[in-house]
Amino acid sequence: MAPIFENTDLLAHTCGLLDAADIARLCQSCRFVPEHIRDVKTIKFLSTMRSDAVLGNLSTIERLALVESLRECSTCIAFKVFSCDLLEASLPALKRFAALMQRHRSFSVSIEAHCGLEAPRDAGYIFARERGRNVKIALLACGLEPERLQVISYGNRRPLVWAFGNPGDAKDAGGPNRRVELYVRSPDGFEVPARRAADEYATGGRYSSDIGPDGPGIVDDEDALEESLYQQDPEEPDDSDSEEDGVYLYNQDPEEPDEEDSDTTIPTLVY
Repeated sequence: MAPIFENTDLLAHTCGLLDAADIARLCQSCRFVPEHIRDVKTIKFLSTMRSDAVLGNLSTIERLALVESLRECSTCIAFKVFSCDLLEASLPALKRFAALMQRHRSFSVSIEAHCGLEAPRDAGYIFARERGRNVKIALLACGLEPERLQVISYGNRRPLVWAFGNPGDAKDAGGPNRRVELYVRSPDGFEVPARRAADEYATGGRYSSDIGPDGPGIVDDEDALEESLYQQDPEEPDDSDSEEDGVYLYNQDPEEPDEEDSDTTIPTLVY
């Protein structure tokens, strides 16, 4: 029986019109297809046929399939104010994500947790970490191996909106900041979905130099977290340096307090 394809250019252009699942089916049609579809030039051509920026690093059909499947999965998990608990509505998305990872077992998952701007610096890291841990627990319950999952807490260092949460606000302007994001990574550094550009993170206030894409993250390691949060002996706190506790407003200079506002009540902290 003659092969369906005998020309690599025709094969590449045909595959450019198909998704990864259909390309896999096409590979079963004749020997020519699987022998030539894995060619680096063909993969690069298929990458340029897609509009997703992350596809520029594609080198295998498996990665193409992963990227296209991730488009149908939610990789951003939302949380309510004051809560580290997973929403019931988030569980189906996590199950779909876990099932996808079961089909791509060479990839690991970075679970990156965030909280609202109102959280004090240290408490924000810890609170966001608990959200990340709960997502990890859910993925473990779906059968993913613990060595493939890593939680990183960014606290409130990477906000999507410069807005402070308010439990009484029906619009919940600060809601987008309370999230856990999932990134899938291969051993050689390939990663999806694509990360946000620097200008996609919100900035504002006079003390936002550590806010944004370079905002520090802390890997979920109890000893590392304690070492990062406490720059001094916790048994001998320095009372003169109150801003280290993180309880101050971003639009107020902690070194030059406004004496006229000394009686101002610190607002309720919403994580």
